[in-house]
Amino acid sequence: MSNVPHKIFLLGATGYLGGTFLDALLKHPNVAQFDITVYIRSEEKAKQVEALGLGVKVVTGGLDDVEDGSSRSTIIINFASSDDLPLTEAILVGAKRAFASTNVPPIIIHASGAAIFGDAAHGQYASDKIYDDADDATLDALPATAIHRNVDIPLAAAHDEGYVKAYVAAPPLFYGLATGVLVDAGIQNPVPLGVSLVCDYAVARGGVFGLVGPNKNISTLVEIHDLTKFFITLFDAVLDGKQIAGGKAYYSAVDGEVVTRDYMIKIAEALHEFGYLKTKQTTEYTQEEIAKWPILNHFGMNFRISDSRGRSLGWSPTHTSPQDFLNSIRESVWVLVNQGEKFGYLGGTWLDRILGHAKANEFDITVYVRSPEKAKRLEEALGLNTVSGPLSAVEKAAEQADIIINCASSDDLPLTEAILTGAKKQHTAIGVRPVLIHVVSGYITSYIVYPAWVYGIANGKLVDLGLQNPAPTAINIVSSLAIRRGTLGGFGPMKNIWNVVDVLDTVDFFMIIFNAVIEGKPIASGPDGHYFLENGDAVIGDVFRLLAQTLHKLGVLNTDEITEFEGEEVKLAYPFGTNSRTTSTRSRSLGWKPVKTQQDFFNGLETDVKAALEWNKTH
Repeated sequence: MSNVPHKIFLLGATGYLGGTFLDALLKHPNVAQFDITVYIRSEEKAKQVEALGLGVKVVTGGLDDVEDGSSRSTIIINFASSDDLPLTEAILVGAKRAFASTNVPPIIIHASGAAIFGDAAHGQYASDKIYDDADDATLDALPATAIHRNVDIPLAAAHDEGYVKAYVAAPPLFYGLATGVLVDAGIQNPVPLGVSLVCDYAVARGGVFGLVGPNKNISTLVEIHDLTKFFITLFDAVLDGKQIAGGKAYYSAVDGEVVTRDYMIKIAEALHEFGYLKTKQTTEYTQEEIAKWPILNHFGMNFRISDSRGRSLGWSPTHTSPQDFLNSIRESVWVLVNQGEKFGYLGGTWLDRILGHAKANEFDITVYVRSPEKAKRLEEALGLNTVSGPLSAVEKAAEQADIIINCASSDDLPLTEAILTGAKKQHTAIGVRPVLIHVVSGYITSYIVYPAWVYGIANGKLVDLGLQNPAPTAINIVSSLAIRRGTLGGFGPMKNIWNVVDVLDTVDFFMIIFNAVIEGKPIASGPDGHYFLENGDAVIGDVFRLLAQTLHKLGVLNTDEITEFEGEEVKLAYPFGTNSRTTSTRSRSLGWKPVKTQQDFFNGLETDVKAALEWNKTH
């Protein structure tokens, strides 16, 4: 590789593929020889990337800026779009200017896509036709109307004219969670676009997952990090001056194939598991839906390709089984549905209390936040260690902790499994049982806390920062359902009874458990470590009637009438039709003395509702 600095202009640097490639480029053994400029369309993201101090120049703006950036570069890498002809033309105009001034053709590496090989199966059949990326005669004969060819053909023509050296890659369906510095900073979405799209459409069509026909069509695959390794291999080959095919030639990178229906079913099952679909059953998209969302046609195509030319560069994938793809779907969906989540009502209040603990200077606190952006804000505001991202990050953090506190979810099995896997690794490694306040298991010391209907306004640093919803979860759920359906819903005569407990009283109890743990006090744990929290009870009918009157009084509902939940609403609201009554003998035996009473619950309902409405309006 030459010692002359290479002026690299990277477009699409914050995207799923482009961001992963940038991370790999920054770790390249010859990165000191690279003068990297990244073009980012979003001014906000451009400022965020600049703030990271990665040692790259950042350009934003319009096509004139693309042209100018291209004219100053020796290597142009375009991950921004496979179909944006005006963008490509701006790149070529700039590259032509560079050639005119230096007489050296700039290198262009362009990411096209295997949809150029796609057929019109509409999900009805699996095709036997497999293209090979080295079959130049067949690929050159693809029609100009094929997807992506509107951009690929001008690049090939520019290569033939001699003022650029163009290398076009047509990767297939790529999968897996992206990683890297931009993911960690919350700038790059780690979830594959295809997964995001079909999930969005499932929610948009009323909570039922759609298929394009029976989705018998077959897709070729490649994992995101394998694909990034391929682009680095191609990058190295052209920088080393290797005589490799360019212009009309295509390169691909493949590590398997899958029947589209198989992975669509997996996505539907995951969305249903995480509560975002009414059912895991699927239905076929109607012609009207496909006309409304024409990109769905891509998910009905067969695109099958082998990668003889790609592998001739010396590239080979790490992932070699379609099962790797199918196994990755659940975590990708989990990350997708949890993006942008705020701090929890209870967890944020408890964290505030721990930060104010008399022995806080002895605590090494790490906080897991699903959103990298929120993790960064918390780190900057409070100076805490934070972890964000996929379940593997939860597992790793749990492996390094001696006390694990889970306020994230009472029902998230994948999250709990990640916690337990990490805790078990620590126990295996050092023989000490970490403490987990939430779950029972033999290789941890656990304490399970069962708060009743938690009420009252949360407070603390995270509320002040706007990171935590101060309103009770139950009030948020009931109010949101009422607004959606136009009236408050209920179950029958609503004679059922729930215990209630104030949020600050609840956090007081958690601190009692926490203090007992760190002081080594022998309190009941494991099968005997079940702690109920209550300080009074309420008939649900009395609560719901007061809620209906409050929402009507505030002008949110046109009536204070309560109507029966029906259909899919029953699944969402079913807890409010149950009885939940306990006594807190064991909890009170530890010295817990709740301050707020049943009357405080009813007196504060209007305040709780106003807080929920204000949060939902601004967030």
